[in-house]
Amino acid sequence: MNPSPLSDLLAVLDLASKAGATRYFQTPPFGAVAALTDSVPQPIRFTRFGYVVSILGSIQSGAVADYAATTLRVQIGGTEDLFVDGQGGPAFVPFLALFGGIVNERRCLRRVAPGDLWTFTCHDNAAAGSVTPLVQVSFLDDEDVARALAAMAKIRGRA
Repeated sequence: MNPSPLSDLLAVLDLASKAGATRYFQTPPFGAVAALTDSVPQPIRFTRFGYVVSILGSIQSGAVADYAATTLRVQIGGTEDLFVDGQGGPAFVPFLALFGGIVNERRCLRRVAPGDLWTFTCHDNAAAGSVTPLVQVSFLDDEDVARALAAMAKIRGRA
């Protein structure tokens, strides 16, 4: 029995969760975000078909206190928030809750197409100072998946 395209896709997504992604998109620089304020929203406009498979957030200073005080809002297409509060409204989620006690990725599986816009806003909850955040997404490109599936099929003798 030949694997279905869906099972092939699931196998590739599973591999991506273990091995990484085929491309990475990073927001433009946020610059320093002042205490108790929001950053200027920074966009990622996707140029390819594929899947966002994770989001990564870090802080330039590397200080645990800065990391713990920084929160993130992700808006998709100008109308949908990736994180919502208990009432369905937009939510800022702490880096610490999203990414853990060390810089880490949060797995996420969302289909995107060329032109899709995700907007990232950071907030500094600290009472003093500022933070300089960095956000990027790991991306699994359809064309890279197609090439990988073709190579796997060739190896298995199905090509």
